[in-house]
Amino acid sequence: GKYKEASWDFGDGEVSTEKDPTHKYVKAGTYTVQLRLRDLSDCIVSFAKTIVITDYYLKFPTVFTPNQDGVNDYYYPKYLHISAIQVTIMNKWGELVYESKDLDVKGWDGLYKGEKAPIGNYACIVRHTTLDGRVLDQSSVFYLYR
Repeated sequence: GKYKEASWDFGDGEVSTEKDPTHKYVKAGTYTVQLRLRDLSDCIVSFAKTIVITDYYLKFPTVFTPNQDGVNDYYYPKYLHISAIQVTIMNKWGELVYESKDLDVKGWDGLYKGEKAPIGNYACIVRHTTLDGRVLDQSSVFYLYR
């Protein structure tokens, strides 16, 4: 509908009266964004939405199929906004099958000691550094299938 004015409160102390504002959050956190509209009869309607802003992204694939078909042939976590990474992959007996500290690498090709690693569960442990210097550890289990 039509309205006289709009005001946005981004939940971090910043406000705007633009129709379609853009806003960048300085730090990670949970924020409640509120839009207040004054309609033609001077009634105020407000809408609020809580959003979570994360400062980095790290996601682990759950399945890995190193069968040279061009899809999921390498295993490596997907990430954004990190400055350093250390990826360790172990089999179910705790043996190290892959390790890398490279931000620009394809990832594990599914080979262990020159042989095709067996089908089954593997653990991926990641230590990464955020852009502001925090060191965080995350891990996940994934399934190797051929």
